Amino acid sequence: MDNNFIDDREIDTEKVLANMTEEERQREFDRLYGEYIKTESLKVRYIADHETVALDRNKIYEVISIENGWYRIKTELDEDYLFPPEAFKVVD
Repeated sequence: MDNNFIDDREIDTEKVLANMTEEERQREFDRLYGEYIKTESLKVRYIADHETVALDRNKIYEVISIENGWYRIKTELDEDYLFPPEAFKVVD
């Protein structure tokens, strides 16, 4: 077996994570899942030219998080989804 190859089944993930700093864990998370930013209280107005079942035009929504540049918003369907920021104007 090539010594430069690590078989994922041989790795004890919990031990690896336990030996990482918080910063190293966050970097690994970002590498695997992309950028994730939890927002404190970002509010945006839906300004796209069309209404959807999930969003009402001109209504203000709270951004739950920003993931890879997109806004995660709880919709009228009471579920959260990612939306492109171009469809919104920041109001808060």
